[in-house]
Amino acid sequence: MPGAYPDYTIRQLESIAAGILRIRFPAGVTIPVDIDLIVETEPDVTLDIAPGLRGNCGVAGAVLAHPKEGRFTIIIDRDVADGTAAFYRFTVAEEYAHLVLHRGILEKVEDLDDVVKLHESDAYYNVLDRNAKWLASALLMPPELLRRDARARFAALRATGMTEEQLAAKMTIQLAQHYNVSRAAMGHRLKNWPLSIVAALRVAFRTNLNELPD
Repeated sequence: MPGAYPDYTIRQLESIAAGILRIRFPAGVTIPVDIDLIVETEPDVTLDIAPGLRGNCGVAGAVLAHPKEGRFTIIIDRDVADGTAAFYRFTVAEEYAHLVLHRGILEKVEDLDDVVKLHESDAYYNVLDRNAKWLASALLMPPELLRRDARARFAALRATGMTEEQLAAKMTIQLAQHYNVSRAAMGHRLKNWPLSIVAALRVAFRTNLNELPD
């Protein structure tokens, strides 16, 4: 039942991510964010690799509860772990985000059959998956650091005479590589609040600015 699932505002998700990063990296966050470290330093949580998860359950990652021991395991499909770093990192971040946001639900997910049942729920994709993906993005692409890096790259690329479309594409590629995320994930992050870099880029071109406006 959808009402049984917790929901969060975007502002809440951004705040949760910022709090996690402050605690895990008191001396400051370095890019790319060490998502494995975040997970491995979470109390009573283990990060593990499992063959065949994607083939058997149709998922790249999952969270399993061990209620008797009072702990959880985040499992990642072996092919995902051995594949592109960007996809692996986002998968780990998303499963960790599920644990942060939906621990009460995941306490009932004890085996792979439970994983499949949860993923077949409409509410999973309408609420849980959406929130976990946003929190994962906020963890891997912290807004203040990404805004700083986007401004620096815009200034450098603006001097090359690129069109708005060319510059947006090039900046997305460069930032995705720097943050070790996919181009799609970076493009989505740059487009939406709290960054809204794409809109700022459009304003810069329309008003002939050499730097991104605030």
